[in-house]
Amino acid sequence: MIKIASVWEQKTQSGLTYFKGRLGNADILVFPNKSDHPKAPAYDVLIAKHEQYDASNRDYSVSSPPGTSETALPPELPIDGPGSPEPPF
Repeated sequence: MIKIASVWEQKTQSGLTYFKGRLGNADILVFPNKSDHPKAPAYDVLIAKHEQYDASNRDYSVSSPPGTSETALPPELPIDGPGSPEPPF
């Protein structure tokens, strides 16, 4: 046998006992099956996306400090040709 996850006993607000664990980026939820059918399983196992901090949805754009803009920046120097700066070496 290979162990792939562990689960911990939890209680809902209404007092129902269930089990919760992690498997990679997913939550494992194990609830008692509510069916009365004689061949119904004892438990249902559900997988849900783990609600973890997701950096891909964040906006990392930054604004310029107050009083600055692109027009306030010096013009770019030419890379080659006449008037281009000499390398410092």
